[in-house]
This record gives sequence, structure tokens and C-alpha cells, in this order.
Amino acid sequence: MKLPVYAEVHSDGRVMAHPYPLPGCISRGGSLEEALTGLAEQIEGYYRWLDQHQWPVADPQREWELIEVRQEEAPFQSGDAAALFPPDMIPPSDWELENYFRLMAFSRRDLLAIVDPLPEEKRKKVYKEGKRTIEEILWHIAHAEEWYVSRLGIIPALKQFDSFPGEQREYLSAVREMAIVRLRSLQPLERATVYRIPEFTDHPDEPWTLRKTLRRFLEHEREHTGNIAHFLQERA
Repeated sequence: MKLPVYAEVHSDGRVMAHPYPLPGCISRGGSLEEALTGLAEQIEGYYRWLDQHQWPVADPQREWELIEVRQEEAPFQSGDAAALFPPDMIPPSDWELENYFRLMAFSRRDLLAIVDPLPEEKRKKVYKEGKRTIEEILWHIAHAEEWYVSRLGIIPALKQFDSFPGEQREYLSAVREMAIVRLRSLQPLERATVYRIPEFTDHPDEPWTLRKTLRRFLEHEREHTGNIAHFLQERA
């Protein structure tokens, strides 16, 4: 079978394509054609990524088929709405949930392998005018993960981050730990629920499910990890 691909189009025409059985794999482009053209490279890179983390796929599928295109829903900027695709409606089983957490651990390991060795001046350096510093990206990732958790219901555990006493690295770790505890605790009905949480968003009717939340955890962190690596390579 071919990999089913779902695409979302931002209001400015940019496109994000998702080969759905590969959580965290996306191809971005200024148009649908450009995003789809880049899919082969992104899919191949995803399989290499799994292999690097000792999770090889026995029979990797590289052929794909475009299933659906959603208009004006694509998270290219902070605050943008992200589409809810039909597969996002399927509640993950226990083993699928743990597989998502394993992939999230790979993604976090990649991020920290890049940023932990950097001296403070490189973390605070402005690499491109109008863009976040590496330090700001790390704060952004942690804040985004708080927000993703809140899309499945505002919970008391989020209050601890209103005035977190620790350093940035501790903050990243604490948010991820809280998120996994929360997501793992969801009961079968909650895993199957479509949530619309009006707080802390410009899109109060945006639908969220557990699977969409897990997908965005991976897509968002892997995207920013790639951006940081690109910044550093360009200025090496």
C-alpha cells in the first residue's frame, strides 16, 4: 500500500504535506507542487532517522498517494491553526502511544545533542534578523508543548509553569515529563474525544484529538531542531 499523504495550505499559499504513517515527517513548500516534490527526500530522511536511533523498518514504504488537501489551515507561524485530518480521529492504542513517546524521546535527544555543547553566546546569538535565537527557540518549544497539552483540557499541572524556578534545560525536561504523564493518563473515552478549547488561542473552534497532539509534538520539535542545525551549519 502507498503512504497516504494529507496536505494543508496556509492562507499565503505555503503548504505542509504529511505522509501520515510516519509521525513527525513533513514536507514544506511554497506551493502544493513544491511540497509534494520534496516528499521523497523527506520520507527517505525519516527512515534514516529511525535507523540512526536503532529503530529500523523492515519493509519501508516509499510510494505515496495524496488523499486530501485542506485550505487555510497550516501551522507555519506561532498561533496558526493546524488541520485535523481523518486519521487524527483514530484514538491510539496503548502500544501506539508508547511508540509516539519513543519517537518523542528520539527527537528530544537530537535537539539536546545539538544545543547542549553550545556556549551561552551561541545560544543567545541572533543568526538571522527577525528570527528567534537558539535560546528563544528552546523556550518556544517548551511553551508550545505546554500549549499542546492544554488543547486536551486545561489541567492543574500546567499551573506549575506559571512561575517555574528552574533553568531553561530543566524547564524543557519538566514540561515534557508533565506532558507524558498527562497523555498517558487519558482514558479510552478521552483518547477518542475531539476537543475545542477556547482558552489561549485565536482559533477557539480548532479541533484537537490525542493523535493530532502527538503528531504536532513530533512535527514541531523536529522542525525546530532542523532549523537550529541549519543555522549552525551556515555559519560554521
